[in-house]
Amino acid sequence: MFNNKKVQKTTAKATTENSLFGRGCVFEGNIESTDNLRIDGKIIGIIKAKSKIVTGQESVIEGDIWTDQAEIAGVIKGNVVVKDTLVLKPTAAVYGDITADKLIMEEGAKISGNCKIESNVKEVTFQSDQTQKNSTESYVSATG
Repeated sequence: MFNNKKVQKTTAKATTENSLFGRGCVFEGNIESTDNLRIDGKIIGIIKAKSKIVTGQESVIEGDIWTDQAEIAGVIKGNVVVKDTLVLKPTAAVYGDITADKLIMEEGAKISGNCKIESNVKEVTFQSDQTQKNSTESYVSATG
């Protein structure tokens, strides 16, 4: 009886995908992901995730972040837009504007920018989503 519940929980966790950018990793370019992201290295570019982004204490992101949820412990040099909950850990430093539905700021975290808490934060959209929409609209216009 109890074993069955444990199996269901384990299965749910096993299906969650994660992507990791380690401490020694330096990546330049934009990222779009439906997986959870764990960043401990340096990213130069825009990050869009329809999931959760977690940054480690030594991470540096030079670019904007758009995501459903985020837990920041490193340095962000760009704007942060979070559809749901943004958690700023004590080592977090954000040099840019923040927009989120909910903000949890732990003692020691730093923000240098504006902060807007609102419940109607836009859904994360990918460039490929827009390209597909434009292709469909073009096809409908050409055939209609």
